[in-house]
Amino acid sequence: IEKPIVPKKPSTAEYTYTFVGWSPVLADVTENVTYTATYTSTANEYTITFNTDGGTVIPSITQAYNTNVVAPANNPTKEGYTFAWWDRTIPSTMPAEDTIITAAWTKNLYSVVSNAAPHSTIENRTISTTGKYGYGEEVEVVLSVEAGYRLTSISAKAWEENVTLFDRWNGVYAFIMPAKDVTITTE
Repeated sequence: IEKPIVPKKPSTAEYTYTFVGWSPVLADVTENVTYTATYTSTANEYTITFNTDGGTVIPSITQAYNTNVVAPANNPTKEGYTFAWWDRTIPSTMPAEDTIITAAWTKNLYSVVSNAAPHSTIENRTISTTGKYGYGEEVEVVLSVEAGYRLTSISAKAWEENVTLFDRWNGVYAFIMPAKDVTITTE
């Protein structure tokens, strides 16, 4: 009796199969017998990747198909933004495919406060319907001084940190909105 060629069962998206033997066990044949190949199955592994779009890293989850998935304990954070949602639901069990889940963000808004010296004014040139500006946006302000007076300095601070002002000429200054309220002061 010749042993048959070891059969192969094609893998699926969910499982890989390994031949383990015949049922019944191969023996001398004295009558018609049907032998059935038997296999073990191993769940394939897949990865859920979290794309935080510049936020803090959320570790990927790699595990076997159909096993319980534990969602990350914390959402990502990102300077100047508030985490809004994931673009798809984090599955409760590992799907039979690699998955990318992307964070969505809401841009935080911050105020510009004027602290003008006597005989001067500071006006926001950048139009904002809410009076607030998004992180990373360019904001322009216009400084004007009454005739006969002059400014000795202009500065912008976000808490205790300096904010760089770009002189656009003719009393127009611009800056990029940090992730904090900004106070513009003239002296």
